[in-house]
Amino acid sequence: MRWPPAKAYWRAMLARARELGLDRGAWPELFAERHFYSHFGRASAFNQLNRGSLFERLLPEPAPSEVSP
Repeated sequence: MRWPPAKAYWRAMLARARELGLDRGAWPELFAERHFYSHFGRASAFNQLNRGSLFERLLPEPAPSEVSP
């Protein structure tokens, strides 16, 4: 699974963590950049999909007898 970055400076934070050896040599994948992706190319496509309420989208259409005049 890949995650969007939580902060704009995520690459620098991961690099610094690797430099400091914060994985203690036991978890080399812990600070690997491949677990993250840059969301800048995908933000506009996501924003087009992410409109309104998901709950309302999943509700079935009301029957004609349930619609008030």
